[in-house]
Amino acid sequence: MRTLVISNALGVPLVALLQGLVALASYVLLGVPDVWFWFLFTCVASMLPFVGAALAYVPLSLVLFSQGENWKGIVLLVYGIAIIGSVDNIFRFVLQKKLGNIHPLITVFGVIIGINLFGFIGLVFGPIFISMFILLVKIYMNEFVKVSTPSEEQLKT
Repeated sequence: MRTLVISNALGVPLVALLQGLVALASYVLLGVPDVWFWFLFTCVASMLPFVGAALAYVPLSLVLFSQGENWKGIVLLVYGIAIIGSVDNIFRFVLQKKLGNIHPLITVFGVIIGINLFGFIGLVFGPIFISMFILLVKIYMNEFVKVSTPSEEQLKT
C-alpha cells in the first residue's frame, strides 16, 4: 500500500513536470507570449493521462494561428503530438513501473475512475483504489477458490 501511494503521489506530478519542461522548451523557442502561464497550465493539465498536455498545446497553437503565425502553430502541433505526448506515454509507464511495479493500465484506468469518483485528488487515489481491488480479488482467490490440480493417475491417461 505504501509503495502504491508513493508511486502515485510522486509519479503523477513528476511526469506532469517533465511534460511541462519539454513543452516549455518549445514555448521558449517559438517565442510564445506568457510562456510561464502556458508552462504551468501544461503541468497541471498533464496530470491527466494521454490527453492532458493536449489541453494546453492545442489551444495555444490555435492562438498562434489566430495571430497569423501559422508556421509556429503547425510546429507546436507537430511537436506536441510527437514529443510532448510521447513523454507522457513513455515516462508515465516507466516511472510507475519502477516506483511501484504498477501495471500501466491500472494507472490509466485508475486516473479515469478516480477523477470521476474523487475529483482532482482521484489522480492519486484512483490507481490505489484499483490496485486495492485487484489485491482483494487475489486474496479471495487464494483463500476461497480451490484450484484442482490433476492427480498422477489423470496425468498418465
